[in-house]
Amino acid sequence: MSTGASVNHRRRWRGAVWGLCALVTSATAEQRPIRSAAELSHAMASAKPGTTLVIAPGNYRFQRLETRTAGAAEAPIMVRAARPGTVTLQATGVELFSVRHAYWTFQDLIIQGGAQTDHAFHIVGAASNVTLKGNVIRDFHSPIKINGTPGNQYPDNGLIEGNDLYNRSARATGAAVTFIDLVAGSGWIVRDNYLADFAKNGGDFTSYGLFMKGNSDHGLIERNLVICARDVPTSGTRVGLSLGGGGTGTPYCRHQNCAIEHRAGVIRNNIVLNCSDVGIYLNRASETLVAHNTLLMTTGIDVRFPTSSATVINNVLTGSVRERDGGSVQTRDNLSFGSNYGMWMPTITHKLQHRISDYDSKYPSWVSRAQVLAWQTRLEVANRWISERSAGLGQAQTLTCFPGLVVGDLTPSGLGCEGLSGAQPLVGEDFWGHPRTQGLSDRGAIDFHASQGNVLARLQRLAPDAPLTEGAR
Repeated sequence: MSTGASVNHRRRWRGAVWGLCALVTSATAEQRPIRSAAELSHAMASAKPGTTLVIAPGNYRFQRLETRTAGAAEAPIMVRAARPGTVTLQATGVELFSVRHAYWTFQDLIIQGGAQTDHAFHIVGAASNVTLKGNVIRDFHSPIKINGTPGNQYPDNGLIEGNDLYNRSARATGAAVTFIDLVAGSGWIVRDNYLADFAKNGGDFTSYGLFMKGNSDHGLIERNLVICARDVPTSGTRVGLSLGGGGTGTPYCRHQNCAIEHRAGVIRNNIVLNCSDVGIYLNRASETLVAHNTLLMTTGIDVRFPTSSATVINNVLTGSVRERDGGSVQTRDNLSFGSNYGMWMPTITHKLQHRISDYDSKYPSWVSRAQVLAWQTRLEVANRWISERSAGLGQAQTLTCFPGLVVGDLTPSGLGCEGLSGAQPLVGEDFWGHPRTQGLSDRGAIDFHASQGNVLARLQRLAPDAPLTEGAR
């Protein structure tokens, strides 16, 4: 057989196989209407590849829901609302969805937690290629938790896209408060999400919008809107986005190797606002690209420890970029409103606040509470003064450039932000997904030549909560 005939034979064979797969997928695809909590629990347990569970409008309560079988690449299993904004799932236990199998999709759901609920989704072990899309998730410690299992199974290649995650009060817990908490997963994409108001009122008082850690790799974090403090009063230490987080214990790292927390990550076109700490924190994160992000009213970017290496290009930020404890950074064409000197003041203030909260055990008897409070007042005054000046964080210049920031409008005034325009774009599109203007592109996440500055237009507009569905439990 000639080479050309052999190639044609292989093509015909592959075509026949794909055609057979399409027929099988079409034959097994099934839509099941769901009208009660009991029906959803039963349907998830019996779902097969290609099944779509379509939930009727209503409010449903659950202790816990589990996957029992995997979908397939060409036939995922889907759980979705019949109409976006009309289905509310109330979690009454510690976690709502326990996802331990591959190729599941959850879409267009409103998921409501309680005062002590940890996770809306716990994605574990073999649960690769899971998709969360278009959901609204509120009032959880760590709404999306992703981790491996002791048998070295890891949930890889997932997609978290177009979700709104927020809390309506600070979480009174010593447990982790991180909206997207990924440990040891590879190849995850986190795109076009809204993360807001993740405050922790307990334990170490430190919270994150998102981190990927535990010897994870090749994460892509793009076009997300992160507002550390919007409706919930500022408390504790809030970090926007992180590769590495606070570090990982050896048993939980991929293949029990924690030398590097994350490798080859990309953080691009994100907007991070109003964080008491850094907008981006790289902790033992190697080969990281940080490009075209806008980080306003945060303390900037930290690249920490010798195994951290980053290329930081075309970002706009309050504060500056800091190499810390041996971290290595290459910077180019960033617009920084401040310097790294001011980045230390919030940390010092937070430490003093924590000591005051436990005054009796942390200060000697000869130091009065009045003296400590006086120190705190002086330090906070100094902190505000340094934070506003360009020698510190440059908050005053930030607000001059973006006067509508307090109402979510990042349209620049043209004052105090010379150098915003004229960047050679490293990323082909901006925060809105619009093509950047060659030769005129703006630094930061938004190319104002192509897109609007009102970032709150990104948020979903929800229908009112539906009434409790008869028979739900």
